[in-house]
Amino acid sequence: MFPTYGHYWVFPGGWKASATVCYTSYENYEDRSYKDYEAMKIMRIEIINNNSKKLVDSLLQAMEKSNCLRIAVAFVSTGGISLLEKGLQDSIKRNCYIEFILGIDLYITDSKALQNLYQLSKANQNVKLYCYSGSNSEGNSEAIYHPKLYIADQTSVVTTIIGSSNLTEGGLRSNVELNVLIESESDSDIVSKIHKLYFRIKFSNRCFKPDEDFIQLYSEIYSAKEDQKKTIKKEEHFRKLNLGISKKISSLPHPSRTSKDLFGWQRLVFEKLPHGKFKTSDLYKFEEEFRSHYPMNRHIRDKIRQVLQQLRDLGLVKYLEEETWIREETEEDKH
Repeated sequence: MFPTYGHYWVFPGGWKASATVCYTSYENYEDRSYKDYEAMKIMRIEIINNNSKKLVDSLLQAMEKSNCLRIAVAFVSTGGISLLEKGLQDSIKRNCYIEFILGIDLYITDSKALQNLYQLSKANQNVKLYCYSGSNSEGNSEAIYHPKLYIADQTSVVTTIIGSSNLTEGGLRSNVELNVLIESESDSDIVSKIHKLYFRIKFSNRCFKPDEDFIQLYSEIYSAKEDQKKTIKKEEHFRKLNLGISKKISSLPHPSRTSKDLFGWQRLVFEKLPHGKFKTSDLYKFEEEFRSHYPMNRHIRDKIRQVLQQLRDLGLVKYLEEETWIREETEEDKH
């Protein structure tokens, strides 16, 4: 007999390192507990170890229909970017929003890969590049940035991959890795928690937006890294570069919150907000449209009010009085 968790079943895939989650449908949906409700929103779970299935294949498949792709990894290489190049170009043609948060600790991230992604972000307004440094202003590492997180948002469904694979050729295809793919409805609790973790990284004071000077400095220190062991003179040169890049990082801007950081319900509601003042009730006319995205939700108006409060907390709308709001101007509106 298969093991059950709540009211869905997990069918183990044995040593092939894969698993599929199936769930049942209910007629009396309101009678089920919150945990049952959340369990039903998990549509698929799969273990990927680059043996029976390559991570690059799962990632490209998730990218095919996504309208928003977020990648937060410790290290990136030109080989890893090359494996995703076609998928990235196809996504850009579909106006998919793409965001990278790349680690620069220990100067392992390939400078050429960083430069290529920087150029890609300059050429496409829907591609954003951020870097994360765990080093302090003296260049000493306090906590190494080490996540491997891939999020592909398809509006009503989100595919998340969390595990050990960096954005490198080995991590995506040839190394022995262990990653978990979770496909779930976008308003599920697990998706909300994953996004919160991602945004905690993005809006950390360790995350910054690189400029051309930084890219050049990083390229220099990346090249000097191997030379530092050869002579005391080159070691001193490396130390100066290390301090220089730390000083540069402290002068670069941090990410600012925009509507691109919204997902699920938040994005649906925000896209319907008029510019200027509006009433809560103005959004009720979209009730059936919202229900088409989330047919199991029986309390659409309550959800609208809840989401407006979330958007207020994010600084995207301001409450005035008597169910009256005003949409705040964002960086996107200014452009």
